[in-house]
Amino acid sequence: MMNFRFHQTTVSDPLVTLLFELHKKQETFDQRTMAKNCEVSFNVIDEIPLNFKTELTGGLFNGTEVHYMHILKYNEQGVLDYHDHDRFERYSYVLHMDDSGGTLFQDDKEELFFKSRRGNLIVFDSMISHKAVNDNKIRYTAAGGIFKK
Repeated sequence: MMNFRFHQTTVSDPLVTLLFELHKKQETFDQRTMAKNCEVSFNVIDEIPLNFKTELTGGLFNGTEVHYMHILKYNEQGVLDYHDHDRFERYSYVLHMDDSGGTLFQDDKEELFFKSRRGNLIVFDSMISHKAVNDNKIRYTAAGGIFKK
């Protein structure tokens, strides 16, 4: 298996558009989340076509390895503090769906900030702690896992 910390790339606009459409269709949201002032979908990965799943790996892996995705809509006071995904998957991803806020990563080696840009995808080692950065605007992201543990 590949060994890397971060891989940044972009996804196609049709994928981002699909994610906005999927969010609009959600009737209920997951209440078991650490996110505050945020609508978090349940797992929607089964509604994502394989070619888009492959995009979610940044071209590094087969799309069939993407096992999870939730879509998050933060309100102006939305918060998601530091956390990691090490219990669930080998690699994780965050997809910025708009240009609001960003994602801050921190571990014992460095602190790294990725400003949100529509279609910006960060694939990263699931052990790396990260949090949402909100700039007091509504913000959308999609996040999930690759290679389920």
